[in-house]
Amino acid sequence: MSNEELQLIKQELEQFITELEKFNHYAKLLGINAAIEAVKQEESMRRAMEIIATGLNDLTESCSVMIDRTRGHVLNIEQQHLDEASPARPDDTKKH
Repeated sequence: MSNEELQLIKQELEQFITELEKFNHYAKLLGINAAIEAVKQEESMRRAMEIIATGLNDLTESCSVMIDRTRGHVLNIEQQHLDEASPARPDDTKKH
């Protein structure tokens, strides 16, 4: 894969991370609001709001995992780029 292709993929992944972070932030806020509203509601509605808040919390945890994994892919691309850019060195660990 060419350097330009790697850089393009890296940029796309970084944009994906940014969008996931925005989504995650708003989902967390929505979950907090749902939990607050649950306290204000009568029993049947309270339970529904608690379920929504729990679901949003689970969603944000999954999203955080996706963000971390995608960051790992970006780091791998950066490392691959560095490896390709550095000149090959002889193995200094071998003794003659």
